[in-house]
Amino acid sequence: MKKTNKSLVYVFLYSSFAFAVILLIFASIYVYTNSTLEKSVSYPISTQPKKIDRVELKSSDGNVEKMNLPVKVDSNKKYTFTFLADQNTAEDGLPYLCVYLSYSSFTLRSDGEVLYSNVLKDDANRIAKSGGKRFEILPIPEEYLGKTLEIEFESNINSFDSFYIPSIYIGSRAAIMELYFGDDLEEIFSSLLFISTAFFLFVIAINFIVKKHSAFEILIISLFSLSVGFYLFIRTRVAHYYIRNYILTYTIEYSLFMIIPLTVLLLFIVVFYENLYKSWRVKVLEILVFIFIINFISQFLITFTGLSEFIMMKNFTAFLIVLFVSFIFFIIPTIKVKEVKDINYLLLSVFPLSCVGLLLLFSSDEEYCLHGSACVIVVSMFFLLVHFLSFINTYVKSLDESLNNKFYEELAYFDILTSLKNRNAFNLMFTELEEKNQKFDKLYLLLFDINNLKVINDNYGHNTGDEILTKAGEIFSKIENMYEDVFVYRYGGDEFVMLCFNKSENDIERILEIVKKESEEYISSENCTSMNMAAGYVLITKKEYESTGYSMIEALKRADKLMYQNKAEYKGSIKYEEKY
Repeated sequence: MKKTNKSLVYVFLYSSFAFAVILLIFASIYVYTNSTLEKSVSYPISTQPKKIDRVELKSSDGNVEKMNLPVKVDSNKKYTFTFLADQNTAEDGLPYLCVYLSYSSFTLRSDGEVLYSNVLKDDANRIAKSGGKRFEILPIPEEYLGKTLEIEFESNINSFDSFYIPSIYIGSRAAIMELYFGDDLEEIFSSLLFISTAFFLFVIAINFIVKKHSAFEILIISLFSLSVGFYLFIRTRVAHYYIRNYILTYTIEYSLFMIIPLTVLLLFIVVFYENLYKSWRVKVLEILVFIFIINFISQFLITFTGLSEFIMMKNFTAFLIVLFVSFIFFIIPTIKVKEVKDINYLLLSVFPLSCVGLLLLFSSDEEYCLHGSACVIVVSMFFLLVHFLSFINTYVKSLDESLNNKFYEELAYFDILTSLKNRNAFNLMFTELEEKNQKFDKLYLLLFDINNLKVINDNYGHNTGDEILTKAGEIFSKIENMYEDVFVYRYGGDEFVMLCFNKSENDIERILEIVKKESEEYISSENCTSMNMAAGYVLITKKEYESTGYSMIEALKRADKLMYQNKAEYKGSIKYEEKY
């Protein structure tokens, strides 16, 4: 029996992750490259959406000022500006007005007449009184083309100091959608990549669970990847356009905003556990995880009861993230190298773990949304790569240890010379039989002995004796392969025990015939020495086995006695038998 070759395991595992790793590296390069370029979409001049971003902004207190949009303004005031509904922006039909709102509302007017308003009413859904983020594309009626229209913005959250007035677009519906699809392409591509990676990891985790391996870390990594993927997608304008239920997108976004740092915290605890580093630091991290969970549940309850809502409590979640990141940077300098198993892995994990937390804060703010998303993508991918390699390394070590344990377990219960189970294995089975833990209708217990093996060893050497024992092992292995529920053990130096469960008398006679025929046909290659065996067996019925006081030891003694009678009387002729 040979030890399993570990190199095959390494090749299999690393090749299975290779495709995912290559995709992640490609996506990182793609996002980094595109985020540094000026985003633009080329259209014919006549069909290019017109961006209105330089206006005279009039506040409700009468102040007028030229401003570049988007701009952050006082949330306690309303702001208006005018624009021309130019038909030339859409040659293929009526032009559309496009507005992307964030916790604000707008009203469109013409000479005081309200054409459209999405201002939330007082009895609006209590879950999202702030309105969340909304993507509005509405046609401009033909009778208002060429006229000057007025648009008024107001904040839905007066308790906030400021809100954003966005730039608006006028053009054909197709051109506007193409523009926003182009702007959101990086986030959409990256989100699909993260979601695909999550499902890939989840399948691996399920496979590990089925095979009874630990899959906790890879499940958390899968949840992290899935959360980042959906977080990136749900923030895109394309998502808000197609998912018209703003309450749903609002709830999902803030749920993920709280789940991502929670998964990062859990992974950081796993890093510490894997490094055999358990101290007050880990206890504090466990407390932080508990606080994050309580925060998550509390915010849901408070929001859905209408007492407050997610956006109002975002600062507390941000505070927890800052607390978490600060604690990580605080504890790292206090860790001694000798206290951890792999300091490089620990330090390598700190950077992406901390950066993900910090960048979540930036990406949650409209002012830093674009750059924050790009950074979250790159850092999250690096984070996933670190933990991919970590998980592979951990699993390979675990698998190697498992193979070693299995190898040494086989050494303990298998006989190397004959490749049969040894006496230790027989003792385990015999204990099961003695304790009446086996279920069968009948059991044949057979004992075999190689005749004159000691004489052969003395006269021809132990090499010849070992060759005969190896041949005996081949004969018995062949019988094990031919019949189900037949088990052969090397009981002693030249003795073998065979247990045949639920076999017929004809099966036993056939087995004895095979042993007799193949042993008599064997001739040693070194000294032309032949081999023959003596045998004895007993039949144990179900009724006998289950009766009170029945002893398997007595059955073994009877079989042994019969074998030695056969050995003395027939010297290798397997004919003697006695049934009980």
